[in-house]
This record gives sequence, C-alpha cells and structure tokens, in this order.
Amino acid sequence: MRLPFDIDEMEKIPIVPNAEREGKGWSYSYVYFLRNLKDVYSLLYKYDGISSIPQLLTICKTENVQTENGKEWNGRYLLEFVNALKNFDLIDVNNNPTKGVLFESGINEPLTLYDKSVFVDIYSNYFRFQEFHNLFGGFSNKENSMIVYAYMDGCRFYNRFVCAEKNSVYYIENKHQDMMRFWDVYTKWGTTLQVLNKCSLSSLEISSQNEELKNAYLLNLSTPVPKSFSILDYVSNVLGSNNIYIPELERDLVVKYKYSIDSIKEKLVLETNQRSNEFRLQRTSEMLVDGNTKVLLPYMENVYMSHIIKL
Repeated sequence: MRLPFDIDEMEKIPIVPNAEREGKGWSYSYVYFLRNLKDVYSLLYKYDGISSIPQLLTICKTENVQTENGKEWNGRYLLEFVNALKNFDLIDVNNNPTKGVLFESGINEPLTLYDKSVFVDIYSNYFRFQEFHNLFGGFSNKENSMIVYAYMDGCRFYNRFVCAEKNSVYYIENKHQDMMRFWDVYTKWGTTLQVLNKCSLSSLEISSQNEELKNAYLLNLSTPVPKSFSILDYVSNVLGSNNIYIPELERDLVVKYKYSIDSIKEKLVLETNQRSNEFRLQRTSEMLVDGNTKVLLPYMENVYMSHIIKL
C-alpha cells in the first residue's frame, strides 16, 4: 500500500500548547509506567498521606515495592510520580489521596481491567493528553476519529503529525520540546491501555513518496473488535485469499474500523481455535521478525504467527 498524499502539498499548522494551570506548574508528567503510579498512590493511601519524599522512599524499601520497569527507586524518580498524582488531582498539595480506595489490584500486582479504566478516565480528561487527542478529532467518538502519521523532522523527538483528512501537517515548534517529549508519554499510555494503535509504516508495509515518512508511525484511537464481528469471515468474504499476512489484515481492519491491534490478535487466535477445520495460523522464525513487527503478530506457545492459512 502506498500513501495517496504528498506532505509537501499540505498546510503546515503549529500546535500551541495551553498555558500551565494557575497555581500548578510542571504539568508535563513524564510517567510511562502505570503500575508504578498505581502503587505510589496506594502507598500514600495506606499510610494516610506521606509528607516527604525521603519518608516515601523509606516506605518503598520497607514494603519491598518493585518498579514495573526494574528501575531502583530514588527520591527524584518518586517525585515524578507524586507530581503526576497531583497533576491528575488524585492527591492534594500535602500528598493526601483525594479519591479514597482507587485501585483494585495490590501493590506489585499488575493492573486489572478496572485499574485500567481508572487510567483511561485520566487519559481522556487530563488537559495535556487532550492536546494530542485533538489531532485525531477528539476522544469521545473514536470510531469516527482520524488517522495520524507521526514523524521526526530535524529533531530527536516526534514533532510532525500528518492529518491527511484535513490536508494538514501539524508541528511542534522547537521551543516546546517539553510537549514533544510528552508525546512519548501519550503513546505509551494509549498503547498500554489499548485505546491507541501505534504501528510503524514499514511493519504495515505502507510506503510513501515522502522520504520524511520513511520511519513514521501510523496512529489511531482504537476500539475493541465487536463480538459480532468475525475476522475469519472478513478474510474469506472481503480479502478472498487463502494465505493472508497478518499485518496486512490488521492494516485493513485498523484503517477501515479503527480496531485495536491487541483485540484483533486476541479475536484471531480465538476464532482460529474455534474453526481449526477451516483455518490455521502459520508460524514464523523469531529471527525473521523485527522489533516493530513483533507487536503485530500473535504469540502462541513461544512462537510468533505470521500468516492465516485457509484450508
């Protein structure tokens, strides 16, 4: 598939970040790991507010709180999470929790579906996230949201965002590198919560006439595959092939229906198990799968599956 547009012909529009909220600065919380954020809140609630970062650090060590990413707790790292909780109005200026018992899982335990719903609510409403939701046309109507192509232009951060439906390229000026950095937080939260698809164009086998888009990502606000939708029926009735490369199928379903990559993979595995007399998944060697493509392929019994075979 080749993109049908030329970014050189598009209108260039700057993204102007909103001003900081009155009385509260440092609104760009660079917090990537949601379990860490959940655990810090749970500690503050358990100990009825902890006034100082050194005290919180001591409690983390006493409680043997392990970070999701394996990084050792220190004062600066904890401060980032405490500040994020204040930004999201989950604790007050004195570190006292404002939402009571907020999460379902315990400390050091993975997020439950309920926990994720708490973070989805923050993701949909926090004003720094909303600034990027606007690129897609808002967060409330995901089915009708737009696809965005993100790329870097003369910068080590993503700073250009193509909205083909608007014939526009939105850009972040160099003076707003704090906003550029926050884009990585935005995409990390969105993919973790399965409300954002992020796929490299190369992994989806999409090409472009613009060299700038060679290493770009396609992004869209996603929805789960409905229970009533059959992926295998779509393969038979729409694609009409006996051998389908799974990323090509995903590209079709993402572009047409905005379905989430994770839910496509889950539904595909479920259906092929149920209809094993009609379809099977074909294995591929991990040596042949690059880092960008791994997230697109179902992973079963320690093996990646690359194709759907109609028997």
